[in-house]
Amino acid sequence: MPILFEHPGWLLLMLLVIPIWILSWSSRGGLSPIRTAIVVLLRTVLVLVLSITLAQPAWEQEGEGVTVAVVLDRSRSIPPPLLEEAVEWLRSASEGPGRTSDDRIAVVQVGLDAVPTAMPDTASIIDLSGEPADLSETNLFRGIELAKGLLPQETANRILLVSDGNETRGSILAAADLARHSRVPIDVLPLEYTHANEVLVDRLLAPARARQGQAVELTVVLQSQGRATGRLFLLRNGQPLGVEGGAGLPLTLSGGTHVERITVDLQGRGPQQFEAVFEADDPSMDSLSRNNRGSAVTFVDGSGSVLIIADDPAEVAALQQAMQSVGIETEVRSPSMMGSGLVPLLSWDAIVLANVPRWSFTGQQVESLRAYVHDTGGGLLMTGGPRSFGAGGWIDSPLADALPVKLDPPANRQILQGALAMIVHSCEMPQGNYWGQKVAESAIEALSSLDLVGIVEFVNGTGTVWALPMQIAGDKVAALTATRQLRYGDMPEFAPAMQMALQGLQAADAGSKHVIIISDGDPQPPTKSLLNAYVESKVTCTTVLVGPHVPTARGTMLTVANVTGGEFYMVEDPSKLPEIFIKEAQMVVRSLIQEGRYQPERTNSLPGPVSGFGKVPLIGGYDLTAAREGLAQTTFTVTTERGTDPLYAWWNFGLGRSIAFTSDISGRWGSEWVEWSSFAAFWEQSLRWAMRPATPSEFILNTREEDGDVVVDLEALESDAGFLNFLQTRASVIQPTGEVDALDLQQIGPGRYQGRFRPDATGSHVVNVHFASPSEDGTVVGGNIQAAVDRSYSDEYRRQTHNAALLRRVAEVTGGRVLSLDDAILPDLFDRTQLDVPRSEQPAWAVLVIIAAGILILDVAVRRLAVDGQWMRSVASDATARRGASTGAATSLAAWRRSRRKQTRDATPGAVESAPPPPSTRQESASTEDVADESSMDMTSRLKAARERSRRRRDEDGGE
Repeated sequence: MPILFEHPGWLLLMLLVIPIWILSWSSRGGLSPIRTAIVVLLRTVLVLVLSITLAQPAWEQEGEGVTVAVVLDRSRSIPPPLLEEAVEWLRSASEGPGRTSDDRIAVVQVGLDAVPTAMPDTASIIDLSGEPADLSETNLFRGIELAKGLLPQETANRILLVSDGNETRGSILAAADLARHSRVPIDVLPLEYTHANEVLVDRLLAPARARQGQAVELTVVLQSQGRATGRLFLLRNGQPLGVEGGAGLPLTLSGGTHVERITVDLQGRGPQQFEAVFEADDPSMDSLSRNNRGSAVTFVDGSGSVLIIADDPAEVAALQQAMQSVGIETEVRSPSMMGSGLVPLLSWDAIVLANVPRWSFTGQQVESLRAYVHDTGGGLLMTGGPRSFGAGGWIDSPLADALPVKLDPPANRQILQGALAMIVHSCEMPQGNYWGQKVAESAIEALSSLDLVGIVEFVNGTGTVWALPMQIAGDKVAALTATRQLRYGDMPEFAPAMQMALQGLQAADAGSKHVIIISDGDPQPPTKSLLNAYVESKVTCTTVLVGPHVPTARGTMLTVANVTGGEFYMVEDPSKLPEIFIKEAQMVVRSLIQEGRYQPERTNSLPGPVSGFGKVPLIGGYDLTAAREGLAQTTFTVTTERGTDPLYAWWNFGLGRSIAFTSDISGRWGSEWVEWSSFAAFWEQSLRWAMRPATPSEFILNTREEDGDVVVDLEALESDAGFLNFLQTRASVIQPTGEVDALDLQQIGPGRYQGRFRPDATGSHVVNVHFASPSEDGTVVGGNIQAAVDRSYSDEYRRQTHNAALLRRVAEVTGGRVLSLDDAILPDLFDRTQLDVPRSEQPAWAVLVIIAAGILILDVAVRRLAVDGQWMRSVASDATARRGASTGAATSLAAWRRSRRKQTRDATPGAVESAPPPPSTRQESASTEDVADESSMDMTSRLKAARERSRRRRDEDGGE
């Protein structure tokens, strides 16, 4: 076994043994030659050991076993039966005769992201559980990189890639090159297939922009593998168009490319979303249905309009009527009718949120509202009410940044403090841990900074613990960090967690106390006495049931909610969970409302949306907010005994504008406003200030596809048909996920600007170009123009066959093997051929330190402790004598017993009873006792003498 030294220079200290020998002999004092030799030997060994220790030696050991990291492609391009066959093949091959007890398996599943579903272990199982969230894309690069990170250093390693070779993100060859440099071979198992019968809608082409009433031509491009018949349906904004009376256009495809052109009259305004759908007459003619759909968007210019979002149309009836009376087109919709994504919002130049809570919207809708203002120049007005601003859960939401007020007011403006405890239990559903974190984060973000929050969880092997002890939310950093560290144990019963949460809330000084439980319902139910304790403590408990798998789950969770006065939710769509938790978090933030009759006051005379209005009517209440620093302007305020609060504030946010009015526009708090003679003029002026300006007709924005990229062309003309050169533009692409990417527009000709981007995500990509152009009077006027590009489905669904050639190239680059499902003999997945055997270093310095300490103790003992030889001989002699005396006494006693037994056998019973004890036995016993006493006295005197001699010897040695 080789020995390595990390710092071999310290071995030179061994040369110190020479001066140590010289000094030890010259300064030995009164030590005897033998003791001096022992001391020199010990010190020599000590120096050698210390020198080796400082050099940090390590034994080099060879690793045992092989780790195979299986990278399993889960994308939807692979037929499910083929994927199941591959998993069965992997299970059989992994249990082959070539596997040893030290061999390990890890599993990484790949879609858009890579997810480790089995860590390197001898007992790991290969199955299809724990799939990635998005299977519409394939990123094999991430899968290989994650697998490399899982490989242990103490074993030889292989990666086994199981895929069809069709990747839509990243580069598998780049990952293979990195693996080659790391000397990790990649074996490949190609999943080979071919879709013999397949029809797909390749693309739908529509003009980027058009005028209202204009007839435009839509072009549908289809691809067919063979002969197929079916019908082509066309939809606009989700409604069927009159193609063949709505029955669809009959098509006969003979293979290859097929083009259909359809003319449509544009009657609406704003973005018009078109969709072409092909339905085969015989399903066997079409293997995949996900690629039978194409979409496109055309922006239709029109007059300005406003969308009012409200849960109750009656609450905004006065505002809608007032706006229509001044010529502003309005439409009232509930949040559920708002649509998803950014494109539907672009139909409107301003949006009003009238007393609607955060939990009425999906996360994507909230992100789209923010992008609508910040990135496309739309206007926003939020009005107050009991379910608006902070009281509506908008604190720390993405839209909160767009408002000109802060939703979390100062401490002196909050009337009551709330306390929220969350009990998070593992739920057996896809991405269960992800959703557990999301719901906790959503609830925390909806709280104000002065509310109390705590999280209780069950940790396997430990029990019920506070993941976040009850504390003030503050900046929420600690609380959000705790959500990312949750361990999601399998809780056996509810009682310990509910008891812990109750104790934490009982100790909290809060006006309202609430518990939220998320669970699959399988823990044992709490006792009746515990539920009564909740009622007595005025603590409500809401239960959220997700993924139940025991019959009693629903009853348990429903009982807890009903008894304690909470709500019960049974959730099948996990995407609804964050909204539920935001809503329930509001149980503890009711204090963000101030009710009473107040007279608003104008605080500044700066020009803005309500210039000319000096006095406004009384209000009956408002939502508590705080003035925002910076460029935000507060025009009207309300003063109470606690301080001054914003009522009407405004500012520019990104490319758009937003207004906050913290009272409402209905009879609840604003009855005098509705009856005010200037009500229509006040809100007309406000909304026209916020609305997106109309796009000049001299600007034309078009998009087209080229080599997988989208090319954006902008033409800018002057009013006299001249070209606008050196135009100042700021372009961006809003992804379907809500992310915003900058788009670089370069001037490529007179009045022509161009940029390009690659649309990776599925959905609508909105292109917004903000420009600054000179007006006729010489001033610079800003504006925005939009276009949209739809990616109907992932490139995953364009693949008609496998790409085994790419996988073979990966194996060739890394020195791996090409395996096959059709192999007659299963291969040895753990084949050690040509694998680098890892060598690990085991440090030895700790053992050497212990040895050095022992030698040092011996050195001191040899020099300081003296042993008298004569005393040792005396002690040995005495011990021998005692053993002899004891042996003699035992021999005499044994002889007496033998004689006694013999006399008993020979005598009659009467004679035995009358016979006196043998005198010889008594004499033997007496003589034995005398010898023992004499021996004991002799030994005592000898020990005293020996101790005296030892004392004198120590006194003599003390002078050395």
